[in-house]
Amino acid sequence: MKNLNYCGTHEPCLNGGTCENTEPDKHNCTCPEGFSGLNCEIVENPCATAPCRNGGTCIEQVRNSTSSSGGADGGGTATAPGGAAASAVGQFSCTCAPGWTGSTCTINRTTPVSLRNSGRCRGGRGRTSAHADRD
Repeated sequence: MKNLNYCGTHEPCLNGGTCENTEPDKHNCTCPEGFSGLNCEIVENPCATAPCRNGGTCIEQVRNSTSSSGGADGGGTATAPGGAAASAVGQFSCTCAPGWTGSTCTINRTTPVSLRNSGRCRGGRGRTSAHADRD
């Protein structure tokens, strides 16, 4: 039996793509900016979705043909600032605004760490560590 509602039963469009039934068992995906492919599975511009938060700047990584490491650094995932220069299409890194860190700038460096069990927070030269007292 042919499926007249392929989009409804299979939900084939990824990354926010819009599905349209075209024929029985056939569909067409309209992809959002930065994505392509039959089902919007190809990430063309990873920065189009604004993955860097809190004022961070997204930088699309490009494949470095002179790399001797022989590969990508994570298969399409975010890389930390200062990460490997060679990366696959679809990868990005974030340059975080002052006070923010993390692969997508979601860790606030200025918020004190919540400590448990009578812990103490020690800071020094850009580092913060937590120390829990033993009973």
